[in-house]
Amino acid sequence: MILKDSRGVAAILVAMMITGLVGIAGFATDVGYIFYTRFKLQNTADATVLAAIRDIENRDTLGDNVITQNALDPAELKEKRIELGQWDPESETFTPTDTPASDRTAVRVYLQKEIPAFFGRIFGKETYHPSGQAVAAYVVKGAVVSLGATLLEVDTEKAALLNGLLGNLLGTSINLFVDGWRGIATASIDLIRFLDLAKIKLGIGTTEALLDNGEVSLLDIIDLTLQALKTEDTTARINLELLRSQILFADIDPINLKIKLGELIQIETNHDAFVKAEANVLDVIRVAAEVFNSKSAVSAAVPVNLPPLLQLDLRAKVVEPPVIKIMQVGESIHSAATRLYVNAKALDIDLGVLRTDVHVPLYLELGAGDATLDRINPDSVEMTGSSSTAKLFLGEIGPDLFFSTETHDQDDFTPATLVDVELLGIPVKAVAKSFVDAEGGSSSLTFDTPLPKTHSINATAGTSVTGLTSTLGNNLDVSLQVGPHGGLLDTLLNPLLNLLLSGLLNTVTNAVIAPVLEPILNFVSTGLGVYPGRTDISVLNFAYGYSIVQ
Repeated sequence: MILKDSRGVAAILVAMMITGLVGIAGFATDVGYIFYTRFKLQNTADATVLAAIRDIENRDTLGDNVITQNALDPAELKEKRIELGQWDPESETFTPTDTPASDRTAVRVYLQKEIPAFFGRIFGKETYHPSGQAVAAYVVKGAVVSLGATLLEVDTEKAALLNGLLGNLLGTSINLFVDGWRGIATASIDLIRFLDLAKIKLGIGTTEALLDNGEVSLLDIIDLTLQALKTEDTTARINLELLRSQILFADIDPINLKIKLGELIQIETNHDAFVKAEANVLDVIRVAAEVFNSKSAVSAAVPVNLPPLLQLDLRAKVVEPPVIKIMQVGESIHSAATRLYVNAKALDIDLGVLRTDVHVPLYLELGAGDATLDRINPDSVEMTGSSSTAKLFLGEIGPDLFFSTETHDQDDFTPATLVDVELLGIPVKAVAKSFVDAEGGSSSLTFDTPLPKTHSINATAGTSVTGLTSTLGNNLDVSLQVGPHGGLLDTLLNPLLNLLLSGLLNTVTNAVIAPVLEPILNFVSTGLGVYPGRTDISVLNFAYGYSIVQ
C-alpha cells in the first residue's frame, strides 16, 4: 500500500512538473516575443526620429520609409505618432507645440504594435502591446559666421539706401519700399535646406560636390531662397518675387553669370554635423550680389612700364565679397578685400657659357581679415578676430592658396628660386622667402544673443606699398648655393647676389607694384565703398546638429 501511494504521489508530482514546465515555456515564449518586438520597435523609433528631424517638412513620408526598411508595415502598427515640439534640456522634457514646423526644435516618435499572446491566453490575455519611443532634438554645434573687408550699413527704414546699394552691386535700378525691405530683413532661411534644394535642382548627390562644382545664377539663388523660406513669411516672399522680376527684366550681366555655391556658403565639416543653420535673407541676397559683382567687375586698365628685360605674370581678385561659413569650434575663416599676385620675370638668357633664369613672385593681400570660433555658450558666441591693412609674401603660391578662405601665414608658402644662373658651367642658385604684415587690431569678440551681431576691427592706416616692400627686403631669408659644393664662392658672390636681388625688388616695386595697386585701391575704395584695413565679423545665427536625447 505504501508503494502504491508513493507511485501515485510521484505521478501527481510529474504531472505538476510537466504543467509547470509547459507554463514556463509558454511564459518564456511570450516574454521573449514581447522583448524582441519592443527591441525592434525601439530601433525603428530611433531611426525614424533621426530621419524626421533631418527633414521636418517631410517627416511622415520619411517615417513610413524607415519603418518599412526595418521590416515593419506602418499599416499594421496599432499606433504611430510623429510629433513636433520643444525640448527642455534642463528638465529633460518634451512638450508638443502648435507653432510652425520650422520653429520647433524636437521630434518625438512613438510606435506601438499589437502582438498575439501564447501562454497568456490561459489567463485570458489575448494580445500584448509593446512600444518604442524616441525623442531627437536640435543641439548647438556651431555658428553661422560672415566675414568681410567692409561693413555695408543696412537700415531697413531707409529703402532708398538699400535700393541704391543693391542696384549698384547689380548694375540696375531696384525699387522696393520700406515695408518690403523690412520683410526681407526679418525673414530667415535654413542654409542646410537651401543646399539640399540646390542638390535636387542641379542633380548633385553630395554637399561636398555641390560646393565644389555646383554653379547657379543670381536668379537661381533667389528661387532657392524662395523655396527655403518659411511658409508664413509672406511679406518676404512677395518682395523677393518683386526683386526677382526687377532683375529679370533688367539687361544686366549678373543674370547670366554663374558662381560656385562654395563661394557663397561654406561648410568645412561633414554635412551630417549640421541639420539647421539659419541666416538672414537680406544677408544671403546681399552677399550673393557682391559675389556676382566681384565676378563681373573688371579692373581698370593698368599702365605698366616695364624694363626691356622684364615680363609680367599678373593675377588679381578685386573686391572679394564677404564669406558666409557654417563653423564649428576651432575652425577659422579668412577673407581679403583685394588679392594680387605678381610674378616679375627676367627674360631667359641661354648663350651657352651663360644661362639665366630670374624671377620674383609676390602675393599681396589688402584688407585681410581672420577670425577663429573659440567657444559657443547658451547665450553667446566667442571669437578671436584680427585685421591687416596689407600682407605681402615673397614665395611660391598655388591657385588653391591664392583663392583660399583659410587663414594662412608664411609657413604656408614655399621658398622661391629667385635666381638660377649658370656661368661657365658653374651653377648659382638663390632660394628666398619673405613675409611682411601691416598688422592691425586683434581682439577677443563676444556676440551676445539675440543674433545677428557684428563687430569691426580696424587695421593700422597709412601703410605704403614702398614701406611694405622695403620691410620685405629686410626680412629676406636667402639660401645661396654656388657650384655643386658651395664654399668660398658662396661668400664671394653673396654681396653681388644680394645687390642683384635688392635691385630686382626695387624694379618690381617701382615699375610694377605701385602702378598696379594705385588704380585698384582707388577703384575699390571710391567705387564700391570697400576700405582695406577694416574687418567686419558677423555671427548670423547658431548652427544646429541633432541627437537622440530620450
